[in-house]
Amino acid sequence: MTLPPAVARARIERLLDPTPLPEREWVFVPSLYELATHATPAEKVTLFLRATTPRHDDALRFFEPLDDALVAALTERAPRITGERLADLHQVIMALVIVAASGRAGREVPARWEPFLARDLGLYDRVDFALTREALRALDPARRRALVLDSLKRAEVLALHVLDTLDGDEEVWRAALAVAAGVDREHEHRPTTAQGLARGGAAMVPALLGVLSQPKPGVALEVAALDALALIGAPSAAEALVAATGRSSAAVAAAATRALAALGEAARPAVTAGARAKKKAVRASCEWLLQLLDAPEAEALRRARDAHAALDEASRARLAAALGRDHMALVATLKELGVAGIVEVIDRATREMAHGRVPGVEAFEGDPALPWALAWVLATRPLGAQPFGCVGYALRATGDGAKAPVALLWERPEAIRAYGVPWELRPS
Repeated sequence: MTLPPAVARARIERLLDPTPLPEREWVFVPSLYELATHATPAEKVTLFLRATTPRHDDALRFFEPLDDALVAALTERAPRITGERLADLHQVIMALVIVAASGRAGREVPARWEPFLARDLGLYDRVDFALTREALRALDPARRRALVLDSLKRAEVLALHVLDTLDGDEEVWRAALAVAAGVDREHEHRPTTAQGLARGGAAMVPALLGVLSQPKPGVALEVAALDALALIGAPSAAEALVAATGRSSAAVAAAATRALAALGEAARPAVTAGARAKKKAVRASCEWLLQLLDAPEAEALRRARDAHAALDEASRARLAAALGRDHMALVATLKELGVAGIVEVIDRATREMAHGRVPGVEAFEGDPALPWALAWVLATRPLGAQPFGCVGYALRATGDGAKAPVALLWERPEAIRAYGVPWELRPS
């Protein structure tokens, strides 16, 4: 339902009033979306400055269209860096919008805005980067590379999440891996380094494989590299992944097995060879992986895998648009797409699972395919602690439907059981 203009104007006028709002009434950028078309560019900026802890991508949606009138209004407010993180958040986002608008218009980005882009990569941990990437892409490639590389050298983890804005090279990859090596992989509130490393795409695969060839890369870096390979899905890594299933570290062996499971059929030749390996741990992992590929009891798991792989880009985009913004539309879309959609939601919903549940999972109540889709996620996705727990909770909630997929997961080698299956699901 469209907000009536008179109601929208009344809300805008109240929010523009400097009088404090009623106690405990917070203003969040998503709550301003429906007011955006009724506000002038200058009013938009004022409303944004009154919002609490805005997210970059929410701000981008609110400020659209990024036209010259908006740029003028933002520039008039003279964004400045204060050095205080909370205060800088609004200022940096305003500057990013100005830079993104310049990029869309094909204008040169003045050097005055580059410190804001650099500051952005040192701010709060987050998972939304569309505005940051658009602003970075407004710079010429040399300026962009220098800015991101400097951020990596300062060990700023968020810089990993904009690797896809660069034509990466060895110096960039070395700096990125150095950042990953210093991140505590158990820190549940930090965006995963693997997701960042995976932004490098196929071009980064040789550097990731180089980590696996090092004598003692360290568990944190090796797991991050393996998880990044799982997200990239590089068949060329299959043989190295098979070898890594024999590592003494349970976490490393688990990550290697997940990455092979994620490759699916593309890993078959390497996994088949691994099932004949001399090392017992490698054989055990590969034998279990062959079960996923061939065993009749894993047929439902393969159906979930194939259904997700077959999702077209339009369907993925619809889910992304509804996620975190329109729960009813999300549920309706999931009912239409089936459990392939819930896998896609989990892949995208790191932030939205912060409240302890998988968004939209209620669309599949009683669906026998749901526990298999959730098991596929547990077997293949390098999830952080919070999202992993949410998926485990959703699987437990399917009751008896969870028994068969859990039994399949539980046949994994000890390395996988130690890291990959929530203890609540393990058979007694």
